[in-house]
Amino acid sequence: MVTINQMREFLEEYDYEVTDEGLSNIWDEWYKNKKDLIERMRKHPNWNEENMAIVFKNEQYERGFDENALKEFKRFVKYEIQKIIEKEGIDIAEIENKITYLESIIEAENTIRYRTKLYERTESKNDLENIVINENVTEYRDILRRRIKEKRDAEWERVRRGNFTIDRTLALKIVEVENGMDYITGNCREKQITEEQAQKIKEITKLDVASGTKLTKVIQKICKILDIDKVKRIEKDRNGNDKDYGFNYQYAKLADAINPMKYKRITVISVNPMDYWGMSFGNTWASCHTIDKENKRGVSGNHYNGCYSSGTESYMLDESSVIFYTVREDYEGNEYWKQDKYQRVVFCVNKEGNLLVESRVYPDGRDGGDSSLAKQFREVMQKVISDIFEEPNYWDCKKDIDEIRGNTITTGTHYRDYLQYNDCTISEKKDSLREYPRIRIGHYPICPCCGEEHELEESIICEDCDGNYCTCEYCGNRVREDDAIFVGDCAYSYCCEECAENDGYVYCADTYEYERTEDVHYCTDDDRYHDDDHCFYDEYIEEWRSGSPEVITEEGTCFESVDNAIGSGYVQDHNGYWWLADELSYDEVNEVWFHLDYEGLETEDHKYFVNEETAKNEGYKKNDNGSWVKEEEVA
Repeated sequence: MVTINQMREFLEEYDYEVTDEGLSNIWDEWYKNKKDLIERMRKHPNWNEENMAIVFKNEQYERGFDENALKEFKRFVKYEIQKIIEKEGIDIAEIENKITYLESIIEAENTIRYRTKLYERTESKNDLENIVINENVTEYRDILRRRIKEKRDAEWERVRRGNFTIDRTLALKIVEVENGMDYITGNCREKQITEEQAQKIKEITKLDVASGTKLTKVIQKICKILDIDKVKRIEKDRNGNDKDYGFNYQYAKLADAINPMKYKRITVISVNPMDYWGMSFGNTWASCHTIDKENKRGVSGNHYNGCYSSGTESYMLDESSVIFYTVREDYEGNEYWKQDKYQRVVFCVNKEGNLLVESRVYPDGRDGGDSSLAKQFREVMQKVISDIFEEPNYWDCKKDIDEIRGNTITTGTHYRDYLQYNDCTISEKKDSLREYPRIRIGHYPICPCCGEEHELEESIICEDCDGNYCTCEYCGNRVREDDAIFVGDCAYSYCCEECAENDGYVYCADTYEYERTEDVHYCTDDDRYHDDDHCFYDEYIEEWRSGSPEVITEEGTCFESVDNAIGSGYVQDHNGYWWLADELSYDEVNEVWFHLDYEGLETEDHKYFVNEETAKNEGYKKNDNGSWVKEEEVA
């Protein structure tokens, strides 16, 4: 079981001021809300009590072609080209003007080769003709060479007059490398290039490449044109040591990412508090939830400043969220929460284990299809949830933000990526006879220093302990962030309720946040604002009411009560559906209403019966014309 001392050591490593009271409050709230889920997870045979996680040590995954890695490598190449351009004082427009010249020279040289080969292949009937032809070939070559020299001299004179200073060979190389990388990133999606791709790359780069060549080898050849394969970038790694992040590092990452392969990872499905605080501690990446604001871990490249760092506790303290991550397969210890995460995704499950939301996979991005990591992780998690809830492993999966929104109740300070990315999914148990309780995601964080709940997104430490202030967007006054009102994804702040309302925001009783007035409705019955999912408009009293209507007509009209529906001219048919009275017919025998367009019958003397049996019992019979009349009239 997790201890307070472990929590203390973890946070103090990243320079957070903590107290026993603060950490105890976090631990108590975590265990209270996660207890049911923990008890379920303890049933799994792979449960690890020390890590508070289910651990699979030999899970195998398959990684497909990573287009993003290819694009990232192209950015590296473009950056190095830009450095060459700046070093040589080259103007891009100069290169573009040079292309025309180079193409004309190449065309002339190709003409020489073609004509020469044509003459050399000509067969003659006698030696004399051969001599004549050979002399003609020599003469023709001389003529062409003179013309090419004249053309080259003329072109370079034009260049000289235009004050062009670049070397034509360097210009050609730059054009070849840029166009080559543009073509590859736009067209190549397999480990090896095709015949058509090989021909196109030859045309663009003049490199001799063959069909079936590995794409990485082709890219390496293109980089050699400008000696980009020799580039070094010495930077400090996370341990403060010098490390080369140049071509060899970038190329190795590329080769690893675009070559489809199967590999093993240790997979951890955790409810450990440290894994929530460390949910963005990737092996080479971080995200907006990181609590490592000073980048003590030394993550290279883009590093987020933790603008949603308290979201770690928002997930930690709710009843539904689980951290799913992978670590290197050769790790032999038993402190998984201390290891760098290769991938991480948050899963949220409802109380009954029949609804499962998968958020975005970091750092690999979105669900790219049948072979994606997102799908493979989801299948592992679906099996685990089915096992611990002792249910069959049958799920319906949807990529639908509206479906996720309709089945979740969210609060707290976490970044709701599951409501932002179209590839996030919701899985539902295949059982149409059951009603599934919605998933409750999020919780307001608790300050590890004072132990009080707060609403600050960008820090796990509250404003009182951190001394942070903000400026009111409406009146400009400065106010402590714990006294301010935050609204919207951009965290606009207001110093008081009056300022928020004056700027068009009101408190919503359902989202527990301030929303735009046009997005909510004021309900007279409880004097509060509600969103569309928690209120309705009563057509009889012409007011918005909270909760759910007692009557919903077949037209979709809502009423708070049966009396209100009747007062508006609606009646209920014998099937329980509500219609306007003038749309229904009344069966006086059975004393029920029914809709004549869908069932029942009307007799010639304008009697109405809900079914034929009742009509026959009342002495009616259908005549040859299909009309219902009294039996004596038929006779």
